[in-house]
Amino acid sequence: MKFIETIQIKNRQFQNIHFHNQRLNLTRQNALNQTDNWQLQQLISIPETLTDSVYKCRVIYAHDIQSIEFSSYQIRPIHSLKAIHNNSIDYHYKYLNRDLLQHLFEQRGDCDDILIIKNGLITDSYYCNLAFFYKKNWYTPAAPLLKGTQRAALIEKGIIQEKNILIDDLHIFSKVRLFNAMIEWKNAPEIPIGQVFS
Repeated sequence: MKFIETIQIKNRQFQNIHFHNQRLNLTRQNALNQTDNWQLQQLISIPETLTDSVYKCRVIYAHDIQSIEFSSYQIRPIHSLKAIHNNSIDYHYKYLNRDLLQHLFEQRGDCDDILIIKNGLITDSYYCNLAFFYKKNWYTPAAPLLKGTQRAALIEKGIIQEKNILIDDLHIFSKVRLFNAMIEWKNAPEIPIGQVFS
């Protein structure tokens, strides 16, 4: 079984690397029975060819690091979401194999992305964690499919709060933001709730 970490590099610096190390080592401990701790910033050399722009560093690993790839990154436009229900999906580790997620994504119809519903609770989109706006606060699903590194940083800073969000309660929120390790909060696509379709 293989796993993946996707790390943002900006200004030739790893972003939120503490949270990536935390998740990677928890995965190695629980899924691979490994007891040593990796520090990715010590295992990855940023190529001299990288400028101060934003890059994606893709690390595939099992018991050892399988590959490290670098590529430039631009945010994909997202203007609408399709609610897709699946009660059996499990992605609490960042698996390399995303076949089931891909299968759900292919059901989006004319929408740009999907809103994955598990047992009546909103979880994540295809590639992103979510936050929903109500009055003056942003709330992120307490039980996402994957606890993202950007999500962890935003919770720690008090920018978003965890809350169980039922799909039946979606209408009380005014908008949703989509973010992940590569999409910073200030640049996160923001979609009116009216653009979430069942």
